Amino acid sequence: MQALAVIWLVVFISLMGYGITTVPFPLVADQLGASAFWKSFGGPGIFSTFQLLAMPIWGRLSDAYGRRPVLLATLAGSVLGYLWLATADSLLTLLIARAFGGIMSGNLVTAMAYASDITPNENRARSLGRRSAVGSASLPVTASIYFGRVSLPRR
Repeated sequence: MQALAVIWLVVFISLMGYGITTVPFPLVADQLGASAFWKSFGGPGIFSTFQLLAMPIWGRLSDAYGRRPVLLATLAGSVLGYLWLATADSLLTLLIARAFGGIMSGNLVTAMAYASDITPNENRARSLGRRSAVGSASLPVTASIYFGRVSLPRR
């Protein structure tokens, strides 16, 4: 169970990184002189496109070299990608850093494969459902962190 908690933490970090950088991306891109297209597509579009392209590559690498080394390498790469994103001083650098972050976040497929590997067949559906719940919960949490408060609906 402890290994699954670590996997879900990896998923949460990967998805939180997506959400927390997507919100301010148009503002930063605007300061760097981006067109309307790059302000809207540059953040989520570049990230998601490169994430989609990287998923099968990370999957094959994790089959060949193991799940843990791939997850550790992609988490370290994500840290570098976010640091690169934070220090971007041109639109091109910003977009390349966002693409690199997407490539590193392709680790979600490896996390799911790892969870599937270590979970008994009778608990597999529940385990993968929890992974989806962690992913779904990460965007509201990151938005709350970004806006500086957690707001609950009033009754």
